[in-house]
Amino acid sequence: MVYVSTLTPDRSTAARACRDYAELHDWHVEEVLTEATNEPPPQRPELTRALSMVADRTIVGIVTAHRSMISPVDTDVTSVEETLRRAGAFLAVLPQRPA
Repeated sequence: MVYVSTLTPDRSTAARACRDYAELHDWHVEEVLTEATNEPPPQRPELTRALSMVADRTIVGIVTAHRSMISPVDTDVTSVEETLRRAGAFLAVLPQRPA
C-alpha cells in the first residue's frame, strides 16, 4: 500500500517515489491512496481505509514519503505505528536525502 497525503497539487510524484521504493524492496503495491489534507488521522478517509485493509490483512504495510504524510503531529504518527505493529504490519518512510 502506498499512502500519500499532501496539500500540494502534485501528489503523483510522491506516489511514484513510494511505489519505486516498495518495488525496490520487492513489496507488492496493492493500491495507491492519496488525499489532500492536513487533518489528524481520524479525519483522513484514505488513511482510515488503509488501516482497515491492514486489519483485514489485505495489506501488510504502508509506504509513505514522509512521516508528516501520516500526520503533522508526532504522537498521531506514533499511534498509527503502534496500530500497525499490533496488526503485524509496518510503516515504511522513504529515506530522506541530505540537503
